[in-house]
Amino acid sequence: MKKKRSIVLSVVLLLLMILPAWAAGGQEDGNTPYINDMVGILTETEVSSLEQRAEAIAEEYQFAVNIVVVQRYQDYNSANVYEAAKTIYTDWGLGYGSGHDGILLLLSMDERDYANIAYGYGNTAFTDYGKEKMDEQFLDDFRDDDWFDGFTDYLRVSRNYLDMAAKGTPFDTNTEPSMGRTLARLAIRVLVPLLIAVVYVLWLKAQMESVSEARDAEEYIDENSAHLRVKTDVFTHTTRTERKIERDNDRGGGGTSVDSGGFSGSSGKF
Repeated sequence: MKKKRSIVLSVVLLLLMILPAWAAGGQEDGNTPYINDMVGILTETEVSSLEQRAEAIAEEYQFAVNIVVVQRYQDYNSANVYEAAKTIYTDWGLGYGSGHDGILLLLSMDERDYANIAYGYGNTAFTDYGKEKMDEQFLDDFRDDDWFDGFTDYLRVSRNYLDMAAKGTPFDTNTEPSMGRTLARLAIRVLVPLLIAVVYVLWLKAQMESVSEARDAEEYIDENSAHLRVKTDVFTHTTRTERKIERDNDRGGGGTSVDSGGFSGSSGKF
């Protein structure tokens, strides 16, 4: 009997080592804040503002959007910043409800590392392509040390993605406007007004058929009102306008790549 109990205990301990060590319950109980600045890069007012926005998202979508700032990710998991984010997510019991649905943005300030990971329903609402585009929204702010605006963008994009997912279409490669629709919108917004302008110019020209263009500037001066002693034509300047042509990069496949621990995400430098 003692041998059987020993085997059962060993199996239980093994399962506890394999499965994520979640803290009891989710963040909806209010015991764990959504914004955790362990370094002090935000003011108290900024933390309060961001916390209110995260709470509103949690209440509306039953989903936790978390931000954690630490000095060294190695204090939580020495492997890399992505694994450190997973450790924090599980050890702190982050996420909403029994499924711990949520997303976490971790900043490690020492070497400017970041990880953006999702769990549970987060793997549905935040696709690989979605997180890629999401990262672009806040990384430009972080590179300028504009922390509050970067976190604000993170919360804003999270709400947008959750809203799209709630309506049945998570943000992914197939949800952005196709080239055909883009050209159609371009025609409506640009070509139609341009056509109206061309018609108007042609109408004005028809009203001025008897008027001809003078070759010299002096022909525009009334001979009885002014007398020029020196007459020269001088070229002054040319006005040039430039427009950058944007090119789309090749995109990978859609969906979400989930690891063995149930997480998906991205990481890098800021």
